[in-house]
Amino acid sequence: MKKDIKGRSIISSLPQDTLVEVAIQLASKSSTPLDNIRSLRATCKSFHRASRDKLVGRSMAVDKEEKRWWEENNSYLALLRNCADCGNLEAHFILGVEELYNSRRAVSGLQHLQLAMDGGHLTAAYFLGVVLFRQAATRSDAMEILNRVSSGDLSNTAADVAGCTISGNPIIDRCREEAVKMVSRNWKKEWEMELRSPCTHPLCGAAAKSRDQHWVKRDCLPRAFCSEFCRWAYECHSFFEKIN
Repeated sequence: MKKDIKGRSIISSLPQDTLVEVAIQLASKSSTPLDNIRSLRATCKSFHRASRDKLVGRSMAVDKEEKRWWEENNSYLALLRNCADCGNLEAHFILGVEELYNSRRAVSGLQHLQLAMDGGHLTAAYFLGVVLFRQAATRSDAMEILNRVSSGDLSNTAADVAGCTISGNPIIDRCREEAVKMVSRNWKKEWEMELRSPCTHPLCGAAAKSRDQHWVKRDCLPRAFCSEFCRWAYECHSFFEKIN
């Protein structure tokens, strides 16, 4: 390693913030972030120290290490927990799925999802919403969360967000797609989903532009519902049908 005129390594003479930023870029943009961070740590003490900064763990692209879920499950879970302790929102999201359904630790799983949502993770908030919607006692909270997700800004309060009664919201569609991908990849058991009869309102769930199709039929047209409840019931069943 090159040294300056005083015999110090060039790297060790750089500001700590600069070294941390290098590690953050590697952790967040590499296709194999954990291997690259380990290699970085092996280069010198300065990078070893910088790579252990909480900002690096917060930025780690843990979703790119998905192959470790099956090949090195315990080490991957350890990575997720370390990164979650640093405030990594994606790690909280994945752990929420793992704890809630694979490990059957509901309280811990919901806490992880809540922390991810509090940090602004829209997909984790969407998943938390559809999970809470399944229970009557938490259904009103679920609808508030899903309405906030549909607005695209989780910092909004219930008073700031209009209730949603029409499907086809692009943010909800994207979150559904991402949540289905995450849950299908990591979840190891079958979901239990209660069957729900369609609303008896004659126009509830009809295509928003052409009201001659009932809401139980599958198509890509936006649908108008008679209430927030029916709109989010449709969304939750759409989600669970895609992963079963």
